Amino acid sequence: METIKIIGIIVGLILIMLGVIALYDARKLSTKWFSFFDKNEGTKWFKIGGFLISIIGALVIFFGQKWEMGTVPNSHFCVNGEVVSLTIV
Repeated sequence: METIKIIGIIVGLILIMLGVIALYDARKLSTKWFSFFDKNEGTKWFKIGGFLISIIGALVIFFGQKWEMGTVPNSHFCVNGEVVSLTIV
């Protein structure tokens, strides 16, 4: 299970890195890849996409730290009249 957490953290960090690169180099990337329309429109979409990718990477790291395979932290539910609790291991 520890290996899965490490892989999740690495994937999250890569996503954050790609998002920050898209934010920082948005104008360069839009002129390089999308030269057929307005540069400002392409830059806007690269910045929005970079922001969203960074947020997804941060969420992957956050939930990778909190969740184990198949468990939800601090959740309680009722099974056959008994209260069952799932906690972080």
